[in-house]
Amino acid sequence: MSPYLGKFILQGKLAHPFLCITILHTVHAH
Repeated sequence: MSPYLGKFILQGKLAHPFLCITILHTVHAH
């Protein structure tokens, strides 16, 4: 497994909760 792929997966795991929070905030704002 390449280090780039590992970093990409790690960033994806970290970004997913932020995406969910952003979507929830957007829904509550409207």
